[in-house]
Amino acid sequence: MAGTKKFTEQAPYRAESLHGASKYCRDQKLWNQAYMYSGVGVTISLPKDSLFSESWVYSYAMLDEYALSCFYTGRFKDSMKAGEALLKRNLPEEEKNRIKKNLEFARKRYVK
Repeated sequence: MAGTKKFTEQAPYRAESLHGASKYCRDQKLWNQAYMYSGVGVTISLPKDSLFSESWVYSYAMLDEYALSCFYTGRFKDSMKAGEALLKRNLPEEEKNRIKKNLEFARKRYVK
């Protein structure tokens, strides 16, 4: 993921910039780039001793971006798995219905 280096070289143990990059790419319909950024971001855990960490990015938002980018790149099985994993997490109430609907979209598109 050569393109991710500029976002992470200052703090490679942080996922906030990858979340922002993934969301930006998704908003611009750059699906493959969103998938690359979110794929790296979901591998990063919340830093223990880092100031000003955005815990929501690590608890659900990065995986949500990954689920969306998987869907938009035709990776419906991966989108389903991510959506199912999201629903097992402690989500804000206002996000649950949207995530459930996105999971249903992925299930409808997935062909075994």
